[in-house]
Amino acid sequence: MLKERLCHAVMDMAQTGALTTYKYLADRLGLVPEGTIHRIGEALETLMKDVVAGRPMLAALCVSRIQPVGQRKPRDHAPDPVLASPNGIPRTGN
Repeated sequence: MLKERLCHAVMDMAQTGALTTYKYLADRLGLVPEGTIHRIGEALETLMKDVVAGRPMLAALCVSRIQPVGQRKPRDHAPDPVLASPNGIPRTGN
């Protein structure tokens, strides 16, 4: 079953402390296109449900892609911060 195979692959990656990509996992598990990234995403979602049973959040080690720091593109603009008003209701800052 994909979930169990994925769990073992991510646990191996957790030993190194490194992040991994959905594509790397799909390749490692021998999944063939169409929908490989989607299937990995769905299987990771099922792993997230295991957290309720006290298991570690292995899905947190998986990202859609990794870019080296020097290649990251800055955001066009950052969203306005949410500020707390005196009555505790959030309001948007300028």
